[in-house]
Amino acid sequence: MYSSSIFTKVSKIARSLDTGINRRLAPHGIYESQWVMLNAIHDLGPTTVTNLSNALIIKPPTVTKTINRLEKLGYVKRVAGKNKKEREIALTDLSREKLGFWNGLVKHYHESLLQSYSAEELRQLESLVDRFLLKVEELEDVTKEKF
Repeated sequence: MYSSSIFTKVSKIARSLDTGINRRLAPHGIYESQWVMLNAIHDLGPTTVTNLSNALIIKPPTVTKTINRLEKLGYVKRVAGKNKKEREIALTDLSREKLGFWNGLVKHYHESLLQSYSAEELRQLESLVDRFLLKVEELEDVTKEKF
């Protein structure tokens, strides 16, 4: 059964989560989009703009703009890549130092959002979200899209 309100609500949830995370991170000089990118670099290790773009499903110019800002803040640095033509982006000691604190702020926020749900409700929610995401990826092939 089709209901456009589901999609409206999913979009609203995504925007509200971004806003909530920004409210917690902004006083510490970082924003949700930057935090997401730093975590991706942490998880991937030194990586290219192209790899980040594909991993986060964000267009390369947007990744480059965010990386440039993070570099000015001292949170990332450009290092020699696997081939000499392409430089990779790596975390600095400063960002590694701060990432745990920022992740703790976001974790606390996430936990406060989920505290009123039972373990079973959370399992059901995660299962439904996983299925929904798989379907979106299947239909749109977003994980393989080249911008």
